[in-house]
Amino acid sequence: MRYGPMWSDKTSWLIKQFGKVADTLAFKPDIDTRYTRKPVLRTHDGKSVPAVMVPIDQPEKIFEAVKRKRGVIKRVLIDETNFFSGGLVKVVRNLIGMGIDVYTAGLILDTDLQDFGPTRKLTRMADEVVESFARCDFMFLTGRCGRRARFNYFKAKKDTQIVVGADELYGVACEDHYQALHFKTGSQKQWWSRIKKLVGANHQKSDWSWFRRLKLPSKKRRPLKFSFDRWPRIEVVADSMRVGKTTAARALGIELKKLGLPVRVSLEDWSNNPYLEKSYLDSSEWILLSQEWFAKKKFEQIKRGEKEAIFIQDVSPEMDFAYALTNVLMGRMSKEHFKDYFKFYSSHKWENLPAPDVLVYLTISDEALVKRALESVRDLEKIDPSYFLLMRAVNRTWLADSDHMTVVNIDTDDLDFSKEGPARKALAGQVLKKLHDLGWKWDNSFTAEMKRQDWFAMVAI
Repeated sequence: MRYGPMWSDKTSWLIKQFGKVADTLAFKPDIDTRYTRKPVLRTHDGKSVPAVMVPIDQPEKIFEAVKRKRGVIKRVLIDETNFFSGGLVKVVRNLIGMGIDVYTAGLILDTDLQDFGPTRKLTRMADEVVESFARCDFMFLTGRCGRRARFNYFKAKKDTQIVVGADELYGVACEDHYQALHFKTGSQKQWWSRIKKLVGANHQKSDWSWFRRLKLPSKKRRPLKFSFDRWPRIEVVADSMRVGKTTAARALGIELKKLGLPVRVSLEDWSNNPYLEKSYLDSSEWILLSQEWFAKKKFEQIKRGEKEAIFIQDVSPEMDFAYALTNVLMGRMSKEHFKDYFKFYSSHKWENLPAPDVLVYLTISDEALVKRALESVRDLEKIDPSYFLLMRAVNRTWLADSDHMTVVNIDTDDLDFSKEGPARKALAGQVLKKLHDLGWKWDNSFTAEMKRQDWFAMVAI
């Protein structure tokens, strides 16, 4: 038995088995017509051997076909086991009972990481099980990831488990980039489970029930509707501190200005926080005061916003909330002080403020995050790698429930937005493309008087 994601050479492995024994019969589901409609096992690179097409809900036809050639067939190959119904397990068991060697290949998980067809049950029957891997096709701004991939992801909206397609619909990802692609559609429950593992014994069981009931501010702000009567709003957030949010916000503003666009960048302004330095002494009260200052400041910045230019906000209020939550989970802020912070945060009328048109979310791997944190530590900071890793999980938790925001995911492991070059241009290009998709695009009905529309459309198409 061989299982793994798409493009992990499972079919190639079956084809190799075909040539080793003369009396071999191969089978495949009749809905698998991705590379050919002919009755063959065919790989994406064109290799093929003859095969019998079988309806996915009638796997017993495999047994019937072999039974008709009883005494002749010595080996059976079955491709794409994930598409067949559960009856395939009985078919394979009966074939083995006839003394036939059976080789099967398929996906064990679907794009939502749920068991796919009878593949897992077949692994339990096999004498030998081999997991295959592909290469992650997640695209950085500067190139492809290429690390070992074991998960498939779907590139569009999928309403059923079985959707036949090739690379126009599916991709393959390593664990980090599968998470990066799915945290927005994942559940807060899954992220809370990860948080609990990261935190360990910092909290009593009773605390966890309280945390799980905590209503994160993911949807407090009202979503904006597209309009040519205003400029778009952009916010830049990240997995954690030290990922490059402020640098990316500045770089994005510079690149958009180069295109002739009016831009206003609103920075986090952490250096003016009068409580920040003392908060690094692990004083719960000073952390509370520091976090309240950030919440108030963020409310004022977003409320002020900008009507006559593209508005870019460095760090969203939701991410500020994530900082506070990380501190209480780490035990740096007391639960009582966090409750005070929660009341203070909630007292602001966030529902009167707009959510961004585009949220730029910067992701980073464990190794790169810890390395960058150690390299860029400020004089007043103490670095605890677990603090940064926990903060990433907390940020992805609130983001998992923010389906009213349009997100641009950018992996920053190998990027440096502080220098002019391809990374900056690619960042601006991705944001412009997303804004173009939202509606800021060329329209033949524009008139000469519509300056804002024309100006933006020229760089968005």
